[in-house]
Amino acid sequence: MEVLHRVLGIEVTQRDDGSKPRMPDALFALPDGSEGALEVTTIGDRTALERETIAAMTDWRVEGATWAWIVHAGPGVLMRDLRRHLPALVLGCERAGVGDPRALRHEKPDEAARWLALSDIRMYGFPETSRPGQIDVLPNGGGGTVCEHLDELPDWLSVRLHEPDLLGNIDKLRATGRSELHLFLRIHDTAMPYSLYDPLAFRDYVPLGALDAPSGLTGLWLVPAWRNPILWWSRSQGWARADCFDLE
Repeated sequence: MEVLHRVLGIEVTQRDDGSKPRMPDALFALPDGSEGALEVTTIGDRTALERETIAAMTDWRVEGATWAWIVHAGPGVLMRDLRRHLPALVLGCERAGVGDPRALRHEKPDEAARWLALSDIRMYGFPETSRPGQIDVLPNGGGGTVCEHLDELPDWLSVRLHEPDLLGNIDKLRATGRSELHLFLRIHDTAMPYSLYDPLAFRDYVPLGALDAPSGLTGLWLVPAWRNPILWWSRSQGWARADCFDLE
Protein backbone atom coordinates (compact mmCIF):
# COMPACT_ATOMS: atom_id res chain seq x y z
CA MET A 1 0.00 0.00 0.00
CA GLU A 2 2.83 2.37 0.85
CA VAL A 3 4.62 1.54 -2.41
CA LEU A 4 1.56 2.45 -4.49
CA HIS A 5 1.04 5.57 -2.39
CA ARG A 6 4.61 6.75 -3.03
CA VAL A 7 4.95 5.79 -6.67
CA LEU A 8 1.49 6.80 -7.92
CA GLY A 9 0.79 9.58 -5.43
CA ILE A 10 -2.54 8.10 -4.39
CA GLU A 11 -4.27 7.04 -1.20
CA VAL A 12 -4.70 3.30 -0.73
CA THR A 13 -7.10 1.88 1.83
CA GLN A 14 -6.93 -1.57 3.36
CA ARG A 15 -9.97 -3.63 2.45
CA ASP A 16 -9.67 -7.32 3.25
CA ASP A 17 -10.73 -7.62 6.88
CA GLY A 18 -12.02 -11.17 6.45
CA SER A 19 -15.65 -10.15 6.87
CA LYS A 20 -16.60 -11.25 3.35
CA PRO A 21 -15.22 -13.84 0.93
CA ARG A 22 -13.00 -12.80 -1.98
CA MET A 23 -12.37 -9.27 -0.76
CA PRO A 24 -9.35 -7.57 -2.38
CA ASP A 25 -6.36 -6.67 -0.22
CA ALA A 26 -6.79 -2.95 -0.89
CA LEU A 27 -8.76 -0.37 -2.84
CA PHE A 28 -7.58 2.88 -4.38
CA ALA A 29 -8.47 5.65 -6.82
CA LEU A 30 -6.13 7.15 -9.41
CA PRO A 31 -5.88 10.93 -9.85
CA ASP A 32 -8.11 10.72 -12.94
CA GLY A 33 -10.84 9.15 -10.84
CA SER A 34 -10.39 5.58 -12.04
CA GLU A 35 -11.15 3.13 -9.24
CA GLY A 36 -8.76 0.28 -8.60
CA ALA A 37 -8.16 -2.83 -6.51
CA LEU A 38 -4.93 -4.42 -5.31
CA GLU A 39 -3.97 -8.01 -4.54
CA VAL A 40 -0.69 -8.92 -2.81
CA THR A 41 0.87 -12.38 -2.88
CA THR A 42 4.24 -14.09 -2.53
CA ILE A 43 5.66 -16.49 -5.09
CA GLY A 44 8.47 -18.97 -4.57
CA ASP A 45 9.21 -22.58 -3.76
CA ARG A 46 6.76 -23.61 -1.02
CA THR A 47 9.29 -25.64 0.96
CA ALA A 48 11.83 -22.81 0.92
CA LEU A 49 9.19 -20.31 2.01
CA GLU A 50 8.08 -22.55 4.88
CA ARG A 51 11.65 -23.03 6.10
CA GLU A 52 12.31 -19.32 5.88
CA THR A 53 9.17 -18.59 7.90
CA ILE A 54 10.24 -21.03 10.62
CA ALA A 55 13.71 -19.51 10.74
CA ALA A 56 12.30 -15.98 11.01
CA MET A 57 9.94 -16.95 13.83
CA THR A 58 12.71 -18.35 16.04
CA ASP A 59 14.75 -16.23 18.44
CA TRP A 60 18.28 -17.27 17.52
CA ARG A 61 20.10 -15.15 20.10
CA VAL A 62 22.90 -16.88 22.00
CA GLU A 63 23.51 -15.90 25.61
CA GLY A 64 26.87 -14.15 25.85
CA ALA A 65 27.35 -13.56 22.12
CA THR A 66 28.58 -10.07 21.19
CA TRP A 67 29.13 -10.34 17.42
CA ALA A 68 26.51 -10.21 14.67
CA TRP A 69 26.08 -13.45 12.74
CA ILE A 70 24.57 -14.59 9.46
CA VAL A 71 23.84 -18.30 9.12
CA HIS A 72 22.88 -19.87 5.78
CA ALA A 73 21.18 -23.24 6.20
CA GLY A 74 20.86 -25.70 3.33
CA PRO A 75 17.65 -27.63 2.57
CA GLY A 76 18.72 -30.71 4.56
CA VAL A 77 19.41 -28.85 7.79
CA LEU A 78 16.95 -29.40 10.64
CA MET A 79 16.22 -26.19 12.53
CA ARG A 80 16.13 -28.03 15.88
CA ASP A 81 19.68 -29.34 15.30
CA LEU A 82 20.89 -25.89 14.35
CA ARG A 83 19.33 -24.44 17.48
CA ARG A 84 21.05 -27.05 19.67
CA HIS A 85 24.54 -26.58 18.22
CA LEU A 86 24.50 -22.85 17.49
CA PRO A 87 25.65 -21.66 20.97
CA ALA A 88 28.80 -23.81 20.90
CA LEU A 89 29.65 -22.70 17.36
CA VAL A 90 29.06 -18.99 17.94
CA LEU A 91 30.75 -18.73 21.32
CA GLY A 92 33.67 -20.90 20.21
CA CYS A 93 34.31 -18.58 17.26
CA GLU A 94 34.03 -15.42 19.35
CA ARG A 95 36.48 -16.76 21.94
CA ALA A 96 38.95 -17.67 19.19
CA GLY A 97 38.38 -14.45 17.26
CA VAL A 98 37.39 -16.15 13.99
CA GLY A 99 34.32 -15.45 11.90
CA ASP A 100 33.83 -18.96 10.49
CA PRO A 101 33.48 -22.04 12.72
CA ARG A 102 35.09 -24.20 10.04
CA ALA A 103 38.29 -22.26 10.67
CA LEU A 104 38.38 -23.34 14.34
CA ARG A 105 41.17 -25.74 15.27
CA HIS A 106 40.12 -28.71 17.41
CA GLU A 107 42.41 -31.19 19.05
CA LYS A 108 39.29 -33.30 19.49
CA PRO A 109 36.17 -32.04 17.68
CA ASP A 110 33.16 -31.70 19.94
CA GLU A 111 29.60 -32.66 19.01
CA ALA A 112 28.85 -29.28 17.42
CA ALA A 113 31.99 -29.40 15.27
CA ARG A 114 31.20 -32.94 14.10
CA TRP A 115 27.64 -31.89 13.24
CA LEU A 116 28.89 -28.85 11.33
CA ALA A 117 31.33 -30.95 9.29
CA LEU A 118 28.42 -33.04 7.99
CA SER A 119 25.91 -30.20 7.54
CA ASP A 120 25.16 -27.76 4.74
CA ILE A 121 25.78 -24.72 6.93
CA ARG A 122 27.69 -21.51 6.23
CA MET A 123 28.25 -19.03 9.05
CA TYR A 124 29.78 -15.56 9.03
CA GLY A 125 30.54 -13.55 12.16
CA PHE A 126 31.05 -9.77 12.32
CA PRO A 127 32.81 -8.50 15.47
CA GLU A 128 32.41 -4.83 14.52
CA THR A 129 28.67 -4.38 14.42
CA SER A 130 25.86 -2.11 15.50
CA ARG A 131 23.79 -5.24 16.25
CA PRO A 132 25.75 -7.16 18.89
CA GLY A 133 24.34 -10.60 19.55
CA GLN A 134 22.02 -10.51 16.52
CA ILE A 135 21.87 -13.81 14.60
CA ASP A 136 20.07 -13.99 11.26
CA VAL A 137 19.31 -17.50 10.00
CA LEU A 138 18.51 -17.70 6.28
CA PRO A 139 17.86 -20.72 4.09
CA ASN A 140 20.40 -21.01 1.30
CA GLY A 141 19.50 -19.22 -1.91
CA GLY A 142 20.19 -20.34 -5.43
CA GLY A 143 22.68 -19.24 -8.02
CA GLY A 144 23.45 -19.55 -11.69
CA THR A 145 24.09 -17.59 -14.85
CA VAL A 146 23.69 -13.82 -14.56
CA CYS A 147 22.20 -11.82 -17.44
CA GLU A 148 22.82 -8.15 -18.09
CA HIS A 149 19.27 -7.56 -19.26
CA LEU A 150 15.67 -8.53 -18.54
CA ASP A 151 14.66 -9.29 -22.11
CA GLU A 152 13.30 -12.73 -21.20
CA LEU A 153 11.23 -11.55 -18.24
CA PRO A 154 8.03 -10.60 -20.17
CA ASP A 155 7.81 -14.06 -21.76
CA TRP A 156 8.42 -15.78 -18.40
CA LEU A 157 5.78 -13.61 -16.72
CA SER A 158 3.27 -14.14 -19.53
CA VAL A 159 3.37 -17.87 -18.74
CA ARG A 160 3.57 -17.51 -14.94
CA LEU A 161 0.63 -15.10 -14.71
CA HIS A 162 -1.62 -17.63 -16.46
CA GLU A 163 -0.88 -20.39 -13.92
CA PRO A 164 -3.74 -21.29 -11.54
CA ASP A 165 -2.46 -19.66 -8.35
CA LEU A 166 -1.94 -16.21 -9.87
CA LEU A 167 -5.03 -16.48 -12.07
CA GLY A 168 -6.94 -16.95 -8.81
CA ASN A 169 -5.64 -13.61 -7.56
CA ILE A 170 -6.52 -11.94 -10.85
CA ASP A 171 -10.02 -13.44 -10.82
CA LYS A 172 -10.45 -11.98 -7.34
CA LEU A 173 -9.50 -8.57 -8.72
CA ARG A 174 -11.89 -8.90 -11.66
CA ALA A 175 -14.74 -9.65 -9.25
CA THR A 176 -14.46 -6.11 -7.84
CA GLY A 177 -15.72 -4.64 -11.12
CA ARG A 178 -13.10 -1.90 -10.94
CA SER A 179 -11.19 -0.69 -13.99
CA GLU A 180 -7.68 -0.63 -12.47
CA LEU A 181 -6.57 -4.07 -11.34
CA HIS A 182 -3.07 -4.31 -9.83
CA LEU A 183 -1.16 -7.40 -8.71
CA PHE A 184 1.74 -6.94 -6.27
CA LEU A 185 4.17 -9.88 -6.31
CA ARG A 186 6.63 -10.38 -3.48
CA ILE A 187 9.27 -12.51 -5.20
CA HIS A 188 11.38 -15.03 -3.32
CA ASP A 189 14.70 -15.94 -4.91
CA THR A 190 13.30 -19.42 -5.65
CA ALA A 191 10.40 -18.00 -7.65
CA MET A 192 12.19 -17.69 -10.98
CA PRO A 193 15.42 -18.68 -12.75
CA TYR A 194 18.46 -16.97 -11.26
CA SER A 195 19.25 -15.47 -14.67
CA LEU A 196 16.08 -13.40 -14.19
CA TYR A 197 16.17 -12.92 -10.43
CA ASP A 198 19.65 -11.38 -10.33
CA PRO A 199 18.98 -8.52 -12.79
CA LEU A 200 15.54 -7.98 -11.24
CA ALA A 201 16.80 -7.80 -7.66
CA PHE A 202 20.28 -6.33 -7.97
CA ARG A 203 20.37 -4.31 -11.21
CA ASP A 204 18.32 -1.48 -12.65
CA TYR A 205 17.44 -3.04 -16.00
CA VAL A 206 14.00 -2.58 -17.58
CA PRO A 207 12.52 -5.12 -20.03
CA LEU A 208 12.15 -4.01 -23.63
CA GLY A 209 9.37 -6.39 -24.64
CA ALA A 210 5.64 -6.12 -24.08
CA LEU A 211 3.85 -8.15 -21.43
CA ASP A 212 1.05 -10.49 -22.48
CA ALA A 213 -0.93 -9.96 -19.28
CA PRO A 214 -4.20 -11.77 -18.46
CA SER A 215 -7.36 -9.91 -19.41
CA GLY A 216 -8.23 -7.10 -17.03
CA LEU A 217 -4.84 -6.80 -15.33
CA THR A 218 -3.63 -3.20 -15.65
CA GLY A 219 -0.77 -3.04 -13.16
CA LEU A 220 1.96 -5.43 -12.02
CA TRP A 221 4.52 -4.80 -9.25
CA LEU A 222 7.59 -7.04 -8.91
CA VAL A 223 9.25 -6.75 -5.53
CA PRO A 224 12.22 -8.98 -4.62
CA ALA A 225 13.56 -8.98 -1.08
CA TRP A 226 16.19 -6.30 -1.69
CA ARG A 227 16.21 -2.53 -1.71
CA ASN A 228 16.52 -2.14 -5.43
CA PRO A 229 14.27 0.22 -7.41
CA ILE A 230 11.01 -1.68 -7.80
CA LEU A 231 10.12 -2.86 -11.29
CA TRP A 232 6.52 -2.23 -12.25
CA TRP A 233 4.38 -2.44 -15.35
CA SER A 234 1.19 -0.68 -16.38
CA ARG A 235 -0.92 -1.49 -19.42
CA SER A 236 -0.94 2.18 -20.42
CA GLN A 237 2.73 3.07 -19.88
CA GLY A 238 4.71 -0.19 -20.03
CA TRP A 239 7.76 -0.92 -17.85
CA ALA A 240 9.49 1.39 -15.38
CA ARG A 241 11.68 1.34 -12.30
CA ALA A 242 10.59 3.28 -9.22
CA ASP A 243 12.94 4.01 -6.32
CA CYS A 244 10.04 4.57 -3.97
CA PHE A 245 12.34 4.47 -0.93
CA ASP A 246 13.72 7.89 -1.86
CA LEU A 247 10.39 9.53 -2.59
CA GLU A 248 8.94 11.95 -0.04
